[in-house]
Amino acid sequence: MERMPPEVHRLPNAYHFGQIDDPEARMNACFTLGQTLAAQCATFGINMDFAPVMDIWSNPDNTVIGERAFGSDAATVTGAANETALGILSGGVIPVAKHFPGHGDTETDSHLGLPVVDKTKEELLDFELRPFRQAIDTTCVFGTYGGDTSIPAIMVGHILVSQIDPERPASLSPAVVTGLRATAWERPPYWRWRPGATCCWSATRRGAWRRPTPPCWRQWTAAASPRTGWTRASGASSP
Repeated sequence: MERMPPEVHRLPNAYHFGQIDDPEARMNACFTLGQTLAAQCATFGINMDFAPVMDIWSNPDNTVIGERAFGSDAATVTGAANETALGILSGGVIPVAKHFPGHGDTETDSHLGLPVVDKTKEELLDFELRPFRQAIDTTCVFGTYGGDTSIPAIMVGHILVSQIDPERPASLSPAVVTGLRATAWERPPYWRWRPGATCCWSATRRGAWRRPTPPCWRQWTAAASPRTGWTRASGASSP
């Protein structure tokens, strides 16, 4: 993973775009943001951007997500984040929706510890998962970019979804990576992850793993479905 060098102009954070009052202006601005991110990546030969953040900043004590999120309500984040993803995609760069199934209602920094989301499956479906559901469902994506607009990649968060799997972080949990994902789209576990779709996580957040050792890699491959694709790609992480 690489971050842009200091010579590259730093863009306003996502929250700035999400707070644009006029819905049409907000969508246009977010699409342009995505195009700009894609252009920056392409300049350096980077073909994947670990953006946009699809977390809903619903907990004001959450500093690790904070203004990286587009907003604190599901509707704003769903529209703005997906429009940004379309902008990135239109620029020929792979967008990555993160942090599934939602890191916005936490307090612990997952670089340092294990955040806990104590919500039922129904609560997650009604709130945290709404941006991700739209990202994968090609029938309800905002924007005008043609072709298959389903998000090509999703980053799983290092968070403990205690009412789904009380023992393992989402990134190592079959109940989340395969089971919750299938429930979210009311399909069999492997239905939506077509060949080529990618599921990933960030190795910079190993503070969430109580034992960041080789067994974690085996747990991850066990958590992901056999039809989840793996792609070697040079990636950039956007703020």
